Amino acid sequence: MSYFGAGASSPIPNLKGTFVDDGFFQLVQHLGSGRTAEVYHALDITSREEDPIYYAVKCMRNDAPGSKRVAALRNEFSIHKSVSHLQGVVTFHGVFSEGEEGELLFMVLDAASTNMFDAIVKCRLYVDRPALIKKAFYQVLDAVEECHDAGVYHRDLKPANILCNNQGTGIRLADFGSATRDEESTGFKCGSLAYMSPESVDPTRAIYSSRQSDLWAVAMILFALITGTTPWPVADLSDPRYAAFRAEEANYLIETFHLTRAAASFFRWCFALEPAHRPSIDEMYHAVRDMQRFSLAHTSELHSVAAAAVVRAHRPVAPDFRFVDRGKMSVTTRQRFASKMRRVY
Repeated sequence: MSYFGAGASSPIPNLKGTFVDDGFFQLVQHLGSGRTAEVYHALDITSREEDPIYYAVKCMRNDAPGSKRVAALRNEFSIHKSVSHLQGVVTFHGVFSEGEEGELLFMVLDAASTNMFDAIVKCRLYVDRPALIKKAFYQVLDAVEECHDAGVYHRDLKPANILCNNQGTGIRLADFGSATRDEESTGFKCGSLAYMSPESVDPTRAIYSSRQSDLWAVAMILFALITGTTPWPVADLSDPRYAAFRAEEANYLIETFHLTRAAASFFRWCFALEPAHRPSIDEMYHAVRDMQRFSLAHTSELHSVAAAAVVRAHRPVAPDFRFVDRGKMSVTTRQRFASKMRRVY
């Protein structure tokens, strides 16, 4: 379960089994580590034994007053609290400190069964389930639209920061550490590179749209739901996969990821170079609603390859694995499949 972006372990002691907040919470299970935080499954000891109540408690270092880190934490708390009431956002219950000088800060959040990253990579919940993909994606769109309507832009949207239930739905956004209320951003490379728009990774620009940055990430999330991976490590021409896409936008996504022409056309729209040429949330909803399928082939093997490659560098081309050709119910290879004339749905 992730309530923050992935990264190296933070210099925080192991608190599993300890009591915090004047003994009201017991940290019963360590859920994961981030760059500057640890997250625990915490038992509310005031709840009944036969009906225990659990929360997610995020533990962070409390730096010296006036430091950039403290300012960033206060910004995260303030923004998250302001949208905590929204249906598509994980509920923020409060903050408390521990230690003689309050050196540790704890954020109390609603617990969740899992997150979308694990649902995609570990559980493979969305493989060949277009109806479920649509349902989860619509909930992501609703959550992002709620935040935008409230004047909040997340800037670190990715599957690891989207909580869900064991069925892959019940979507709630988490980790507002990179969020802003500014419609135009000057902070570049906020979040995870694979989900960033090209303008948000290019520091030579003066500003970029916070809203459009989120919408690019939303399209990337749909791509991950369908294929189990992202199309490139970073949207910059120095990346060979992104450069290959820009060189042949009409066929690259079809030949490399076996998308239908309708799905490939939709992603070309979402990944237009000019932000003004990309779809709005409403346009995304209607375009996806009208698609009956996203892939030309059985995606189980594709997801397996993507899951195995999570800890490895992205490859410049898709692997030549074997998969089921639904058109003829036979087994073929990516190279042979790409060379055939396919019926488009």
